[in-house]
Amino acid sequence: MGRKKISKIFYKKIGLAIAFLFLIFNFQNCSKNALHLQDVSADFASESESANPQVGSDNKKECHIDYTLKSRDVKILFLTDTSGSNVDHIRGSIHYPGTDKNKYWRQETFKSFVNKYSLKDNFQFGFLHFQNFNAKALLVDSWDRGVFSNQSLLVSKTIDETFLKLVDQGNTPYEKALNLASEMITLDQKQNPSKEVVYVLVMISDGEPSDQKYLEEKNGILNLRNDVKNLVNLLPGQIYLNTVFYFNLESSFKISNIFLKAMAEEGGGQYREANSAFDTNIVDTVQIPETICK
Repeated sequence: MGRKKISKIFYKKIGLAIAFLFLIFNFQNCSKNALHLQDVSADFASESESANPQVGSDNKKECHIDYTLKSRDVKILFLTDTSGSNVDHIRGSIHYPGTDKNKYWRQETFKSFVNKYSLKDNFQFGFLHFQNFNAKALLVDSWDRGVFSNQSLLVSKTIDETFLKLVDQGNTPYEKALNLASEMITLDQKQNPSKEVVYVLVMISDGEPSDQKYLEEKNGILNLRNDVKNLVNLLPGQIYLNTVFYFNLESSFKISNIFLKAMAEEGGGQYREANSAFDTNIVDTVQIPETICK
């Protein structure tokens, strides 16, 4: 075989190898893109709809999710801060306006999400709030245990009546909220065992935790990460924790919440920030798996 012919075969093989590596690289990039819904106006329930992955320089593939699969239930659980910083309060001699003193932002955020997706019969909703030294479910069964529901009237009543009657007061017990979420998921699995269900948790807060174990200078954030890890590992690959930090520029300067950021990172979700004076659609921070890229 001549030298020229050997060279042609050699270069042809090199070209095929490069093309193969290029395909593998692109496939890996696509499969690593987690779906983070960023705009409540995006209807993510259609069968072949494109969604916006988290912004990044390597997000070059078009990805979408098929939510029409009725075998996969999606259960949304809102963990809502009802601490005293939501209302006008005084610290020392300084007066601080509340971040959401009429509950308008939190209520409208819930309603905009639920109204859009409540007609999807594979979606269910649950609610809990945390304040002072405790957390309590808002949508409950006859034994006062937190449950999930797709009954639109019951869900709406929970938002418009039960939630609005709450008095914002006291501290911000993150740990109690995480513990109650764990109890609700455990109970739901006992009553409705399923490997297909996905639990999407959305924790909404305007402040840092009041739990001493999370405020320790040395191990505080680590303790919080471990508690989140224990929560999502109840059902590996089926529980995701997203977090939203809301603030009001009229009452204070915005500072990023490192605790909520760490929770979303550990929980496989997304961290978002919202100005409660304007943004009422930020709750579309939900990440649910099943990303398909092409």
